[in-house]
Amino acid sequence: MQTDKYFYYVIETVKRIDQSAIDQAKEALIKARQDSKRVFIIGNGGSNTTADHIVCDLFKNVNPPLNAMSLSNLPTITAYANDHGYQYIYSAQLAKLADIGDVLIAISTSGDSQNVINAIDIARMRNMVIIGLTAFDGGMMKGRCDIELFADTVIIEVAEDVHLSMLHCIVKGLKDG
Repeated sequence: MQTDKYFYYVIETVKRIDQSAIDQAKEALIKARQDSKRVFIIGNGGSNTTADHIVCDLFKNVNPPLNAMSLSNLPTITAYANDHGYQYIYSAQLAKLADIGDVLIAISTSGDSQNVINAIDIARMRNMVIIGLTAFDGGMMKGRCDIELFADTVIIEVAEDVHLSMLHCIVKGLKDG
């Protein structure tokens, strides 16, 4: 891909966003805040930085703030990876922390990250609201989330940019009421 076409691909992907899914995700977070529920956010690699970024925004920029947390504490995930396997780094934490009605925001561009899938399975058992962000073909996450925020692209950098933009859109909606 030529670099001069990058923004074209971002813009075309943004044009295909399902706005109703964005609205549903915003409403789920409003309900979580009203019900004093927690919001857990997970992802790997670039998606992990998006998770940490949005936790900051939900806490600092939204008033009243949401009780949001990323499950990417490095000592915790390396301990679980070492003792139980990388595929359990998020599900093991959710099993100890999550309650009925909490929200899980799961970010995976491929939709096939086993540690994210395992966390979704725990979230389902805990009757959590699951918001999934994927790209490509949605992978194994497709159809497993209550709300699906899909970046319709096969370019990973575009997917990551669009995921962050979708989440920023939700944060902005929460700020504006």
